Formats: sequence, structure tokens, C-alpha cells
Amino acid sequence: MRTYYNDRYVKVTSEYVAIGDHRYPVSDLREISTTRGPIHRMVVRTLSGGVSLMAMAIVMSAVMPVAMTAALGLAGLASVGSAFVLSRTHPREWTLWANFHGAELALLSTRDSIEVGKLNRALRKAREHWNTRFPAVSY
Repeated sequence: MRTYYNDRYVKVTSEYVAIGDHRYPVSDLREISTTRGPIHRMVVRTLSGGVSLMAMAIVMSAVMPVAMTAALGLAGLASVGSAFVLSRTHPREWTLWANFHGAELALLSTRDSIEVGKLNRALRKAREHWNTRFPAVSY
């Protein structure tokens, strides 16, 4: 039995996948895929506020003094910059899915994209190993 991935919470071998207290046979896992969760709502709110401030500065530049227009534009630019920082400090969540006996099963949800990539690769290698040991018979 080969071990493809071993972490404190997840273990992938050529026979099974153990996540926490649950064990799933590799032969029963199909259609392994990953999805990304939604963007953090504070990122969306900060970005929309910054864009609206910059749009207001552009639209109102004909009737407002230059200093007021520059202040609105700089405030909008600062807000867009803080939205970028927030998007880096609050990354989107990755979820690893598999089809287990006809039902979609969320194997792991985390914000660490590297861990999801390693686990996805380990699951695919375990499936390949399983398929080479027990090839499908075609008539």
C-alpha cells in the first residue's frame, strides 16, 4: 500500500482516503474536482465604494473645484488599494469534491490552494494506481 499524501488531518493511500474519522475507498471515488468559493464581502464592499468614489470624481469634475475632485479621486484610489490588500488577506476558499456512490461529497474545504493542489494530485495518482491494478474489462 502506497501513501501519496499524509497530513495531520488527511491521508491518501492507494487503498483509501482518510479525512478526519471518515475513510473512503479510492475505488469508489469518481469525478474529482475543485471549486472556489465566493469573494469575501468586505472586499466587494470596499471595491464598490472605491469605484463609486472615483466615478463620482470623474462625473462631478465639471462642477466641483479641482481640490474636491482630486480628494474624491484619491479617496477612491485608496479604497481600491485597500480592497486589493483585503483580497490577499482574506483569500477565497477552495473545496475539493468527489462523487461517492452517486452523491457529491465535499472532501476538504480550505483557503490554502497549495494543500488542495497537493491533495488533488495525490487523489488522481491513487486513482491511476487503482486503475492499473484492476483494469476495466471490456468485451
